[in-house]
Amino acid sequence: MAGLSHGLPVVTTIGPATGPTLRKSDAFAAVPCDRPDLFTAKVVELLADAPHRNSLGERGRALYERSYNWPTVISRLEELLEPSSPQ
Repeated sequence: MAGLSHGLPVVTTIGPATGPTLRKSDAFAAVPCDRPDLFTAKVVELLADAPHRNSLGERGRALYERSYNWPTVISRLEELLEPSSPQ
């Protein structure tokens, strides 16, 4: 989240515990958690491709702002905690 919040390109792993929002996202480079060879290859690939790195950083920052910044998180929490209106 720190990398995303700062607009840095992020390479990460995905696995069984990865949530649906992150699983569907194109805001970072993701490789299966059981493939460290692919992780290394993805890092090397991004090192050689500045436009792709910059694009990932921009998309990561946008994802963070849209889904994970504090105002968004607090707003969602407030919605969950508000009592339902009587029918």
